Amino acid sequence: MSQLRVGHGGTLDVEASGVLLIGINRGCKHLDKFLKGGKTYLANNCLGVTTDSRDAEGHILNLSNTKHVTHEMLDGVLPQFVGSIQQTPPVFSAIKMGGKRLYEYARKGQSAPEEIKARTVLVDQITVTHFENPGHETSGRRVALPRGVSEYFAQGRYVWDGGDMRVGEEMMSNVNDPRLAKFQMFVRSGGGVYVRSLVHDLGMAVGCGATMLSLVRVSQGPLRLGRDTIDAEDLPYIDRVVRAMRHAESVIGQNEELPG
Repeated sequence: MSQLRVGHGGTLDVEASGVLLIGINRGCKHLDKFLKGGKTYLANNCLGVTTDSRDAEGHILNLSNTKHVTHEMLDGVLPQFVGSIQQTPPVFSAIKMGGKRLYEYARKGQSAPEEIKARTVLVDQITVTHFENPGHETSGRRVALPRGVSEYFAQGRYVWDGGDMRVGEEMMSNVNDPRLAKFQMFVRSGGGVYVRSLVHDLGMAVGCGATMLSLVRVSQGPLRLGRDTIDAEDLPYIDRVVRAMRHAESVIGQNEELPG
């Protein structure tokens, strides 16, 4: 039986969803341009909470009051994070240091063997599409998540138990707490951007911290979620995979100026 070379064009967080480009055989040599190329994301986030992982999988580090935060205030700090910026990757990341991934140290409660240095990354656009601070302000228009994604984040370990958040406990069971101030944002960026770090830094800029609750990669290069993708459940079916490969080759062929 002949062997296949398989690779991917950009890691997604464990709880993230959306476009993940897979290269097969000769397609693997083209993956690097997608790693460096343009991507778009839709992130749902909460204000007033920070976690050690900077997303809902982590443990709560700090809780802050959010009554002062408005949509206008968020929009006011966005320019600080657009363009060529310095960003420090989260400790829960796949970056290698000392022969191990950073998340391997973090999951064992160990410190990284050296300082995690900031990197230069490119953020082309951030738009706050929806803002909700219960009892104070609701504005914008929420972009609906794909049905399977929204259902996933509404059940199982994400079900809110009705209790109060406490420092040190897992954030996951508090994601659907209706009392949280939340905002949704659309991000267009180059490769290497950690959206959860972007969310964390935005929260710090408005004085209360923030945590990313869910993330969907909407596009990668010219490939768009839904229009140019297949679901993971389709992968066992060769005819669907072949059809998807031919479609992707056609789309990429019409967009030779990658990344974009």
